[in-house]
Amino acid sequence: MMHSSYSVASVVCCAIFTFLAVVAVLLRQYAQSLKKQPMTADAWFLLAGLIIIVAHGGLIIYGAVDGGLGWPIQDLKGSKVFTFRKVIWASQVLWVVSITLVRLGLLFFYKRVFPTPKFKIADNILIAFTTCWGLTSAIGTLAAYRVYQFEQPINYPVWLLVNSILNFAQDVATLCLPLPVIKNLHISRTRKFLVAGIFGLGFFSIIASIVRTVYFRRLMDLTPLQHTFSSTTVYCTIWSIIEPCNSLIAACLPALAPLLRKEHRGLPTVIRSMFSMVSLRSGSNRSGGSRRLAGESATDLTQGAETTTRKPNKLHTVESQVCSDEYEMGRPQ
Repeated sequence: MMHSSYSVASVVCCAIFTFLAVVAVLLRQYAQSLKKQPMTADAWFLLAGLIIIVAHGGLIIYGAVDGGLGWPIQDLKGSKVFTFRKVIWASQVLWVVSITLVRLGLLFFYKRVFPTPKFKIADNILIAFTTCWGLTSAIGTLAAYRVYQFEQPINYPVWLLVNSILNFAQDVATLCLPLPVIKNLHISRTRKFLVAGIFGLGFFSIIASIVRTVYFRRLMDLTPLQHTFSSTTVYCTIWSIIEPCNSLIAACLPALAPLLRKEHRGLPTVIRSMFSMVSLRSGSNRSGGSRRLAGESATDLTQGAETTTRKPNKLHTVESQVCSDEYEMGRPQ
């Protein structure tokens, strides 16, 4: 049972955005498997970021259900006050780690597909700044926040605001970094669609960072007791899960080009095959004796058509073309 509408909002936002982030990474991994591409540095960073995001989402859901997040003041009694403060403290640390890993994943992807010397220098500078910011923010939060004391050794709301402003600056720099290269590209309509999606989600991440910063600014006008019981804290937490999830989805988009190609069992083909398999299995259960035939038909849907309609001499050509999708997106013409 939820304690308030704030608790409900926290659970719903965490569940939806965490689910979308998981789907995005799974689709990215599936697209990479179509190209038989090994795990790269950017893929490992994004996978690690997803793990932290899932942990962060689970923490927020726990906080809303049993940790005091969004609860009315009369329900926060005794140890629940400190449970709530632990949730907020851990949430800030997980946010820093998740947004840093996701941003590093995107920067390493840039470095791989835009290999010009000048771009690599700028990218390396931003990677170094992102790493330093992530380390100082996480260590600072671990050291500065006192769970069992309302009075902190530093002005903690100001610390949060400064970190949030620096995070916003990194969002802008990461989004704008490849613009000088991309504007000179001559790419297909599919790749243009993916690029537009990346920048659309990137701008939404900037908006999320701005909203989060505004709520942290409001914390400066509250007393320490209000920090614990104010709805402003809930909004800060909600936007702290939305921002890294949205950034992760944007970072996964460049690798999804193979899913739009029918000849490589793109996403529409996979979805149709899944529905066909489900319907065949349902039919076999009703008939009571055709499960083996349904399995064979499902195999034909996913493999048989592939082997009968493709010519061996075209397979290598199509695979080579798809394997170069990411690199063509980042190579000036």
